[in-house]
Amino acid sequence: MRWLRPYTGWWLRRPKTSFLLVLVLIPVLFVSVALLAGDVDAGMQGAFPGVNFTSRHQPKDEEAAERTTARAYQRIPEPIPLDATNEMSSRALQMRRKCSEFGLDQKGTKKYLKPNPWEYYINQKYHLVWCPIFKAGASSMLYSFLLLSGEVTEEDIEETLKKDKTMLPLARSLYPRPSVKDLAAATEEDGGSIVFLIVRDPFQRLYSAYQDKILNPFQGSPHDKMGKKMILDYRKLSTSERQALRSGTLDAKPSFEEFSRYLLAHTRRGDMDMHWMPYYQFCTPCQVHVNMILKIENLEREQRYLFEKIGASDLVRPRWENKGRLSKETREEDVAEVFSSLPGDVLQGLIEIYRKDFELFGYSIDKYRRTRDS
Repeated sequence: MRWLRPYTGWWLRRPKTSFLLVLVLIPVLFVSVALLAGDVDAGMQGAFPGVNFTSRHQPKDEEAAERTTARAYQRIPEPIPLDATNEMSSRALQMRRKCSEFGLDQKGTKKYLKPNPWEYYINQKYHLVWCPIFKAGASSMLYSFLLLSGEVTEEDIEETLKKDKTMLPLARSLYPRPSVKDLAAATEEDGGSIVFLIVRDPFQRLYSAYQDKILNPFQGSPHDKMGKKMILDYRKLSTSERQALRSGTLDAKPSFEEFSRYLLAHTRRGDMDMHWMPYYQFCTPCQVHVNMILKIENLEREQRYLFEKIGASDLVRPRWENKGRLSKETREEDVAEVFSSLPGDVLQGLIEIYRKDFELFGYSIDKYRRTRDS
């Protein structure tokens, strides 16, 4: 400690100067520590407590702060595999083979043997053609399609959703329904357009539609009335229960078996709701040159692949809108269990309706049969 003696003597001989040096050194010490910790504002505030040193980059309100935090902790997206292009080509080729095998690429009098342009969206700028399938990522992609028009911003879309609860009127004002001729011109096989669908396991989609449209319909909507009819047609009720159900004093929801029996009966009559209509009928992909198939099971990654391919990654990003009004998602194995509990004739009837979708898009029915047989 001998080396300290000359310095301690100096401090004692000059008390005023020593005091001033301490006043200068303390703020420097605070700022230095703050710099090492990465928080300049905290360091400056500690050094000079009477002065507000809030950073100009700090959000002005709590909502902005949450957005900043969300960006800081945003999950790094899953990388697009190098063989993604091969995977997309393989899916399109399988669909083509099955189209030919089932005769769905032939012309005929049935509705699905003719191109159905009514549901398609055509973006001329990006050479992008899409048929939205309900309960298969349609809301997510529609949001992106609106941005791709270049006519609206995210703020415009959010305002529309608050006001109208739907994007469809806005979408059709920007993308009018095409004619057969328009669709044919936009989807020429060598025309350079990407013609795509988003699909999912057909039975998972069917159960999702049942949950969303039948178990949780908007009061007084067509699906609310449809649910009551399912109960009236397929459940044993007393006269008073029937009257109560019709008047709305009895709150009852159809079981999945009742829903399935209703679906089978109306399918035989040629009457099927678009929310559970098979893909091959709704979008007639075998009558159109579909060359890309995205799957909802990997939708975020595959949306990024699509947006990068058309050069629009800076304009749109993968999103997941309208996850449904249910509080929790249903696991695939739980859905398989629901199907396996159906009477054999009902399950087989559903398999016959959706078999082509399963095979066209590479999904397996086996897990539904296996669960029943186990």
